[in-house]
Amino acid sequence: MEKKKSFAIGYSLVIHSIIMYILCSFVIGLSANFVVPQAAGNLGCGTDILYTINTIASLVGVVAAFLLAQWCLKKGVRIVTIISLIISAIGVILAGYATNMVVYVIGVILMFAFAQGYGFVVTNTLMANWFPRKKAEILGITTTGTYLANIIFTPIFSGMLAKGLKLKSPMLVLAIIMAVMAILSIFWIKERPEAMGLFPDNKEEGIEQLRAMQEAAKNYKSKWTVKKLLKTPIVWFFVIAFGFLLLQSSGMPAQLVPLMFSRGIANAPTVMMYSAAFGFVGSIVTGFIDKKIGTRMTTVLMCIVFIISLVVLATVMNPTVTICMICLNTFFSGGCFNMCPSLAISIFGAREYNAVNRVIHPLTQVIKSFSFVAISLGGKFGNASSGVMWMFLIAVVLCLIFVLPIVPKNLKEAPSADIPQAAPAEAAPQDETKTEE
Repeated sequence: MEKKKSFAIGYSLVIHSIIMYILCSFVIGLSANFVVPQAAGNLGCGTDILYTINTIASLVGVVAAFLLAQWCLKKGVRIVTIISLIISAIGVILAGYATNMVVYVIGVILMFAFAQGYGFVVTNTLMANWFPRKKAEILGITTTGTYLANIIFTPIFSGMLAKGLKLKSPMLVLAIIMAVMAILSIFWIKERPEAMGLFPDNKEEGIEQLRAMQEAAKNYKSKWTVKKLLKTPIVWFFVIAFGFLLLQSSGMPAQLVPLMFSRGIANAPTVMMYSAAFGFVGSIVTGFIDKKIGTRMTTVLMCIVFIISLVVLATVMNPTVTICMICLNTFFSGGCFNMCPSLAISIFGAREYNAVNRVIHPLTQVIKSFSFVAISLGGKFGNASSGVMWMFLIAVVLCLIFVLPIVPKNLKEAPSADIPQAAPAEAAPQDETKTEE
C-alpha cells in the first residue's frame, strides 16, 4: 500500500512566508526608526534628507516589484526569493557601513527594491499556489510577520545601539539572517503542491484529478496580459482602494511616537511594542473575519474602524484615549496586508494571481510610497500630529469609496478555474472561499 504523502511542506511554507514578511517589513518600514537617525550622524546630514531618500527608494521599489513579479511569473518563486534576499542583504551591508552618501543611497535602494521580491511578490504567490481555498486564514497568519518584525527586531537594534555599538553591527546581523534564509530557500521552497504529488489546501480529490491538476499547472498560461489588466477598470479600483489603505497602515507606525509624545505619553516605545502585539493578533482575526463575511466587506469594516479611530485621535488629546485608539487602529491595520491579495484571488482566481499581482502590487505601492508626503502635508495644519490624522482619514475614505465596486460582476469576465476537473462529467469541488458579492 502506497504511503500517504505528508502536507507538512505546505504548512512549513507558511512559516517561510512569515519570516519573509518579518524581514521585508523591518527593511521597508521599521528600519527607518533606527537606520535614519544613526546614518544621519554617520554621514553628517539631516534626517529629512534621508527620509527623502527612503521615499525615492520606495518608488524605485515599485518598478522593482513589477519586474520581479514578471520574473516570478516566468522563472518561479524560488529563484526570485534567493536572488532578492542576497541582493537586499548586500544593500543592508552597504547602508550600514556607508561613510558617504553615494554608498548609502545605493544600499537603501537595493534594500528597498529587492525587499519587494522576497516579501510581497513571493509570499502572496506561494500562498495562492498552495492554499487557494484557505487564502483568507493563511494570509491572515503569514502577514503577522509585519508586526512580529517590530517585536523581534526593535529589541535587537535598540539593544545593540544602546550598548554603544555602531549601526553596522545590527545591520550585519540582519544581513546574515537574510543570507541564511537565501540558502535555506534553495531547499525549502516548493513552487506548487501538484508537483509534489499533493493537493492544494491538503484536500484529496482523487488520483485522476491530481493528474489533471499537475498537467494544468505545468502547461498553464495566464490570459491576463499587462495591457489587458491596465485596460480593466476593476484593476484601478483595486489600486486606488488598497493603495490608500496601505498608505494609512504603513504611515501610522512612523507617526505614532511623535503623536504619543505630543500627548504627554513618555513611554511611547513601550506602547509601540504592545500595539504591535495587537497588530499580530489582528492579522489572524481579520483573516477569519474575511472567511466569514468576504474580503470586500471585511475591508469596509476596517475602513469604518479606521475612520472612528482617526477622528478620535485627531480631536481628543487625552493620553488614555490616545493609547486605546492606537491599539484599535493597529489591531485592524494588522489585516491590511491580507486584503488586497485575498480579494484579488477571490475575483481573478488563484492561478491568475501571479499575473494580476505583477500590475496591482506595484501600482498600489506607488500610492503607499507617498505616506511620508501625507505626514509632511498634515504637519502644516494646526497641531502637527492631529493634522496627519486628518490626512490619513482622507486616505481611508477614498479606500472605502473605491473598494465598494470591487465585485465579480464588474470584472465582466469569469475568473479562471483554479481546480481543473478530471473529466467533463465530474464536478469540481466546491470552493470554500466566501464569494465576494
